Amino acid sequence: MSLSTKNKYGEITVNDAVIGCMARQIAEETFGVAELAPCKFSDSVLALFSGSAKDKGVKVTSFGNQICLDVFVILIHNVIKEVIVQNLKDSLIYNVERLSGMRVKEVIVHTVGVLAQ
Repeated sequence: MSLSTKNKYGEITVNDAVIGCMARQIAEETFGVAELAPCKFSDSVLALFSGSAKDKGVKVTSFGNQICLDVFVILIHNVIKEVIVQNLKDSLIYNVERLSGMRVKEVIVHTVGVLAQ
């Protein structure tokens, strides 16, 4: 599915895969996030055989010109979970809205585990 909006410059259409790619990059660069986790068990099995997980860690749902993001993360050890999750949400909302021009309605962060370093 893709998102569309119109402004004075014309119509803008953004595919969900592009939104997912942006969100994945933003999440990986957030302090405290060790890595992204597969959304479903089938994604982890697919990654074993194909060697790539392009949809790993982010599920994008779009309707109208609004976006809902589900992000599955593994945090590093010795960080305050609530602070990292709030920073990740704020960063995703700000950057996805700025880069895509679409509104982010909701960001849900699922903490799958903690990685000891």
